Amino acid sequence: MSNISDNGNADRLIRLFNRNLGTDFTQLKKNGNKVDKADQPKKDTIEADNRNTRSTKQSESKQTTNQTSNQVSGQQNNAAKHQALAAKSGLVPTNVYSKSQMNINQRAQRRKQLSEARKQYNIESIMSLAMDYCTDSTSTEDIDPDWFNQFIQQVEDISSKLMQELWGKILAGEIARPGTFSFKSLTILKSMTNKEAIAFQHACQLAMTNRKDNSNQIIYGFYQKPGLLSLFQQGKKQAVNLARFQLPYPELLMLMDTELIYHSEIESGELNKGSIVEYNYLGTPIKFIAKKNATVLNYFKFTQTGSELARLIRLTPATNYLDELEVVISSVYDIERG
Repeated sequence: MSNISDNGNADRLIRLFNRNLGTDFTQLKKNGNKVDKADQPKKDTIEADNRNTRSTKQSESKQTTNQTSNQVSGQQNNAAKHQALAAKSGLVPTNVYSKSQMNINQRAQRRKQLSEARKQYNIESIMSLAMDYCTDSTSTEDIDPDWFNQFIQQVEDISSKLMQELWGKILAGEIARPGTFSFKSLTILKSMTNKEAIAFQHACQLAMTNRKDNSNQIIYGFYQKPGLLSLFQQGKKQAVNLARFQLPYPELLMLMDTELIYHSEIESGELNKGSIVEYNYLGTPIKFIAKKNATVLNYFKFTQTGSELARLIRLTPATNYLDELEVVISSVYDIERG
């Protein structure tokens, strides 16, 4: 994590942390915003308990004569995973405790301490990332204290590196421009899994911004309406296979279910020969110039929440996507880049 330059937003973040969390982040800034790894909650492996658990599992395996060696190995692996997960949470199965070990009240207290330490570490990790993402631009408006309290509650259990980076960018963006991210965006992001976050990244790699209304759209093809002489014929429609660009239809449905993309496919207004629609594709100006009458562009549109969260994603364009789109629509549109 690189050191940040002194700027107003970073200073405002430090004051916000100190005032609301009782944590002195001044030293954190001087050290390059690094949360001390020594403060990270330790994985209490409880070695004696592990040995007892493994012994119990091995005994049970010997008694099960009809199991294959692969099944035994699988059970042992599952037991080890279960024990590691339990130890990380401050838990150990009741049947492996001896009389000399902690009673249930003491174990409950230890679990709570580990849980709170983990939450604190997650909060501080995200905040140090937010300081890295601070820009020099500042706002005279203070961040909404209710928004900040909601933010803290949402990030307590965020331990994934990918998700922590997104949350850090949200806080930095909100400090720079209060009101940028809604409560709904926080709620949806909290509920997102790593798989959904990766699918959203793939969607953002394909999304263009309509320069007329600033909406984010994934253009995948076109539709040409039948003319008077072909009234009873089916309209001409062609589309790019988005699965070739890591966005298969099941992932689109997943993003629709998380309310990041609208459920229905959308058509642009009818375009006639010579009509121009302007977009920005990840920094590159794009113009679609209609070559025929009665044509429409087909696209998937990001919701307001999807558009808000898309601001967090800084990616390079999907390789060959624009080239393939140009081939698919070349019979009715010219694409002008730059």
